[in-house]
Amino acid sequence: MSMGAFLWGMRLVMLVGFMGVVGMIFSFTPYFNTKTFEINYFVVGLFYFCLFLFLMGMFSLFLFRIKNRDENEDEARTNAGISFRQGFLLSLMVLGLLVLQSLRILVWWDGLLIVGVVMIAELYYLMK
Repeated sequence: MSMGAFLWGMRLVMLVGFMGVVGMIFSFTPYFNTKTFEINYFVVGLFYFCLFLFLMGMFSLFLFRIKNRDENEDEARTNAGISFRQGFLLSLMVLGLLVLQSLRILVWWDGLLIVGVVMIAELYYLMK
């Protein structure tokens, strides 16, 4: 895959995720019934999925821009793969923290455990 295809693909993923998040905020309510506050898990899950796409695209592009300063094509391809993986892991970490906070079970040691799991996963890929 060329670098242009990677960059445009990540921009498209980020745009679709952003439009999904904005559309979910303004169009849907997370409740079946506002009197009983029964949660519609499909809508909440769709919101988290769109947020994941947006964060993954944003983190991947940001990390690629930081890492790819005046380098050749081979290093840019390597940096694109690393940036995609790190963007994926960072968005999983942020989403995990948000889900725990929405369930009201996020405490500092749970947050550290999620950060630690993401760091161990990244260290595994760096050692491999």
